[in-house]
Amino acid sequence: MNISSGMYDDEIQKNTEYVDFCTSFYNEKVKQKSLVTRVKFLDYMASLLAGNVSKYFSHSFLENELNLISQSLSIKVHNTFIPHSTLHIMTQAYGTGGHTKLVEQWIKNFDFKHNNSVVLINHKSDTPESLKKTVEQNGRIYKLKEKFDILKKAEELAYLSSQFENVILHIHPYDILSNLAFSNVNFTRPIFFMNHADHMFSVGYSLANTILELSEDGMNFSKNYRGVINSNIVRIPIEKNDNLENISKEQARKHLNISIDKKIVLSIASEFKYGDGKDFIEMAKKIVFFGEDTEFILIGPSQNTAIWKSAFLESSGKIKPIGVQPREELKYYIKASDLYIESFPFASYTAFLDVVAYNINSITLKTPVHTMDLIKKSNCVANDIGSLIEKANEILSKKNNNVYIPSLNAHYKEEWIKNLIEVINGYKNITHKTNLLSMKYASADYCNFITKIMKSTLPFGTVYKKLPFFIKLQLYIKLYKMELITKKKLKAFSKTLFPY
Repeated sequence: MNISSGMYDDEIQKNTEYVDFCTSFYNEKVKQKSLVTRVKFLDYMASLLAGNVSKYFSHSFLENELNLISQSLSIKVHNTFIPHSTLHIMTQAYGTGGHTKLVEQWIKNFDFKHNNSVVLINHKSDTPESLKKTVEQNGRIYKLKEKFDILKKAEELAYLSSQFENVILHIHPYDILSNLAFSNVNFTRPIFFMNHADHMFSVGYSLANTILELSEDGMNFSKNYRGVINSNIVRIPIEKNDNLENISKEQARKHLNISIDKKIVLSIASEFKYGDGKDFIEMAKKIVFFGEDTEFILIGPSQNTAIWKSAFLESSGKIKPIGVQPREELKYYIKASDLYIESFPFASYTAFLDVVAYNINSITLKTPVHTMDLIKKSNCVANDIGSLIEKANEILSKKNNNVYIPSLNAHYKEEWIKNLIEVINGYKNITHKTNLLSMKYASADYCNFITKIMKSTLPFGTVYKKLPFFIKLQLYIKLYKMELITKKKLKAFSKTLFPY
């Protein structure tokens, strides 16, 4: 192991110890069991690693075992593929956020001249209309059958995917289905892994001809701490502002019933990206009280959460958490704003890019998490909260003519397609996949920081409940001895043992 310097939080130490216990337990107790039991246990390990911060941000043992199991499946493939076709594999799709929008914009950038289809491999709700409308221009949306067990679904996914020239993974970090489907020797189509959750653990790195990274920071992290050999930067694609709806600030504010005299600060992100919210709220309070006419609108955080409701009340309504908003409404809030402040402690890349595309001054706080290349090369970054507040007040008071709008050229259609095609053509014909090196520990500072953002899902969950009783019981005992089960959770955890 490559053990970095620094002190890890106790939670991270325990999580890592428990993951290592699960690895040994698999070798000693599970590996000789049935194929179904082995897959269920590895599924549990993937969920464990993705839902809790340990020192691991990839796990070669887990992937190797999944890839070995794949060789025993009856994988059938098509002999030919649809020319100029791509299948985007998504665990789930959403009507909000950047995950699904990245896929939509990817497809739009090709002007629907190529067949870009999507398969949703664990999607239980209606398909988002925006995704459906985009894909059906020259492709199809597939859904794997829910009633199939995971091994049957893997065989179905491999057969479906082999019809396409290229396969792009946009999977959730815990999703082991792609390992089971594509590690099989019969599957030979090139696979590219879009590392959209580059801040956390994921499975799937061992499958790809190359990893598609969002930034230089992300690429270096994968090489240093995930053991990834082949990785290349493919940035988040966005629409050029010339193609965006031409809305004036006055029109936007009239639509939202906001006075033209107000100074509006905006932030857009899922609530979890603000961590516990305390630091962001303290920063927001100092900005809104800088001037009587300043208001701070947050899209994502909701007053249904106590800390955000308190922020609204304590600021006399000047801090406005308004929850998730329909995508078609976002453009009005963006155009109505005078300043955008990116979420922290964890940034929202897609939201930042969307705002900058409308030429709104935008600033962000430097954190241990990866930063997009265009931001690092700009004056938009503040090294600490004090500097962030100074930049905000400078912009709102118009003390000078500084512009905080970085160049988006690398994210626009022409440059983005050129970059993507170079990467895919350079790696589609390689004879080996991206093999993982020996597992390495991520730095203590980084792990500790991510722990503050993520909410731990130990010790139980849906995947745990599916395990055979004898396995659940022994894991239960280990968790109890490690004091990873609190008294508060003990009763709820016990209910997962019966029935199973």
